[in-house]
Amino acid sequence: MLDDKDQTVTADLDYVLDFAGLRNARTGATENYLVTGETIASYTVTASDAGITIHDTALTDTSSSITLWLSGGVVGVWYSIVTHIVTSAGREDDRTFKILIKPTY
Repeated sequence: MLDDKDQTVTADLDYVLDFAGLRNARTGATENYLVTGETIASYTVTASDAGITIHDTALTDTSSSITLWLSGGVVGVWYSIVTHIVTSAGREDDRTFKILIKPTY
């Protein structure tokens, strides 16, 4: 899915959580969580702390990925970003990645 990341406190960056990475030909993908024909029916994205802003999310790649935008945060703090999905087959899963906020130089 996604390895831990970092971004500067002034950055406003997008991240893609791909649940069908191999089918979508995503560089570095190692698996397809979704089976053929299965899609993401609903999802939520939350942060471990209110210091970072998740200001936009969207289903992408024919409802097999979630793209989210992050900004803000406190320098030196690691934030956990948790994505919960429910699939068209009724399966549920959580995926988490961490992001470290760095100073702008």
